Amino acid sequence: MNTLVTLNDNNEPVTTSLKVAESFGKAHKHVLESIRSVIKTLEDQDIEAGSNFRPGSYLDSNNQKRSMTEMNRKGFMLLVMSFNGERAAKFKNDFVDAFDAILIQSGVLKILSKPLRTKGLRQGRTFDHPLM
Repeated sequence: MNTLVTLNDNNEPVTTSLKVAESFGKAHKHVLESIRSVIKTLEDQDIEAGSNFRPGSYLDSNNQKRSMTEMNRKGFMLLVMSFNGERAAKFKNDFVDAFDAILIQSGVLKILSKPLRTKGLRQGRTFDHPLM
């Protein structure tokens, strides 16, 4: 499998609908439909979603131009929240780790190297983590 997350021309970490489809074992056309659905749902609630998804294209094995979508970390998270099952859980984790690795490597994110301590967390208590 290709690298899950790369830096785009603006030096931002992104992934593509193709990588999501391959990783989650979904047909690419269904991933594109899900992206359109996420964008519509958010925009119906007056939440701007377009900045998280950018239309693009690629050449398929027949050298024909096909649609794909590039997405940032937030776009990816919005898209895959509805994906479920063991395979989905593993790949959600892998993608988030890949986004975080690029952000850490670029110096944007420095404090997520410490895992969250959630054991023994009870309702009304907070996470013992510098982000919280």
